[in-house]
Amino acid sequence: MITKQIKTNRFEASAIWSENVSFPAHAHDEFVLSCNIKGHEQLKLDGRTMEAPEFATTLYNPGQIQSGVGTELISSVYLDQTYVQDALNEEREVVFDRYIVEDPLLFKLFAKVMGCVLINDEDGDLEEYINSILLLGAERYSNRNLSAPPRVDDWRVHYILNWLKSDLSMTPSLESMAIEVGLSKTAFLRMFKRAVGTTPSQWHRSQRLAEAKRQLRIGRSATLVAVDLGFYDQAHLIKHFRQAYGVTPGHYTRK
Repeated sequence: MITKQIKTNRFEASAIWSENVSFPAHAHDEFVLSCNIKGHEQLKLDGRTMEAPEFATTLYNPGQIQSGVGTELISSVYLDQTYVQDALNEEREVVFDRYIVEDPLLFKLFAKVMGCVLINDEDGDLEEYINSILLLGAERYSNRNLSAPPRVDDWRVHYILNWLKSDLSMTPSLESMAIEVGLSKTAFLRMFKRAVGTTPSQWHRSQRLAEAKRQLRIGRSATLVAVDLGFYDQAHLIKHFRQAYGVTPGHYTRK
């Protein structure tokens, strides 16, 4: 594997080429935006198996656990949350909600980034290309896209989601949630699954595990995280964390 990079105090850009390049499970504290300039990639992101075809862009948020194999030529940029918010003039924390996209304009911009890296052109148009990638990606594929239609348009689902998020340490019973919105358990479960794609308990667990990742990333112990987020004990946190992300909390913090 051959890597060439430009690293400043504001960003990092790299070009990686190799036959059948492989990346073991790892996580970054910054955003990792990449494009398969040549070749496709079999990857896992937070425990889910995906495929990024040739010319596709991957958009990873800080802390997401990623691994992959297969692509031959990759153009990547690494940006911390502060850089992203400053560049976008955005006070909210930006979160990408589509992780693999096939966008011809992003491909062209990543190709230009790679060109700058290969000739070590740090002072030319590199940062402009990076900011264009960031702006385009955020406008189309993140929570910053305020013009996108809401994914959940039933007030009852919104109400339950907000209730579940308000206390990650305890999951209300299915019966109590159904009563809150005036439905039978069967009707409520059908409505929730149709809108969200999973059951309330599964969705709540995914939020608890995402919060566990965040707390582990800032140095909290797995024992305290387990207590705060309502897991029976540390062993239960480890079990669910491994099932969701493919690694243990200890492995995640070491990465």
